[in-house]
Amino acid sequence: MAGHLLLLVLMYSFSLIKAQALLPPKLTVNPPVITETDSVTLNCQTPSSVSVSHCHFNTVRGGSVRASSCLKTLTGTELLNMAHQSSPAVVEVTCYYTVNGEFSSTSPHSHISYIVINKGMIQMIGAGVTLGVLVLGLVLLFNQSRFEKCVSQRSKSNITDDRKYMAAYDETYSIVTYDCNIGDREYTADYDEVYSIITYEC
Repeated sequence: MAGHLLLLVLMYSFSLIKAQALLPPKLTVNPPVITETDSVTLNCQTPSSVSVSHCHFNTVRGGSVRASSCLKTLTGTELLNMAHQSSPAVVEVTCYYTVNGEFSSTSPHSHISYIVINKGMIQMIGAGVTLGVLVLGLVLLFNQSRFEKCVSQRSKSNITDDRKYMAAYDETYSIVTYDCNIGDREYTADYDEVYSIITYEC
C-alpha cells in the first residue's frame, strides 16, 4: 500500500516537473482589425516536440473556448461576448495547451494578442449618408432664401433704373441652378464646384 502511494507521489511530481518544462505557445491572430460581423482566426502554435490534447483561448477579461486543432475562428460578436465588452473595443487574447498523458499538464500562457473590433461598416456608412442629407437640405434651404431675396431686390431696382446690382454672394457645397429673368432676357447662374462662390445680379 505504501509502495503504491509512493508511486503516485512520484508520478504526480514528475507531472509537475514536466508542466514546468513546457514551453509557452505562440498566438497569432488574422486579421487583427475586424467588425462585429467579421471573423478572426486564432492560431495557438505549439512546440512540435509535445503531444497536444487541446488548446484553450482566453480573453484577459474572462471567457474561454477550447479547440482540439489549436486553430479557432470566431466572429467579432463572439469575442465581444467572451470578453464582456461592446464595440468599438480592443479584445486581449491569450492561449495555452494541454499535453496528453496520465496526468494532464498545461503549458504557460502565450503572450497577449490584441484584436480591434469596430462597429459594422453599414452602420457607419448609414450614419454618414444621413448626416450628408441633412447638411445638403440645410444648404438648399439657405440658398432658396437667398434666391428669393435676390428676386425681391431685382423687382424693386427695375422701378428706378435698368442698372444691375449685386444682391449677395454665397459660398456653399452643393449643386444648384438659379435662373433670373430681367426684361425679356434670361440669366442663369449655374455652378457645380465644391466650395463655390456665387454672385447674384439683379
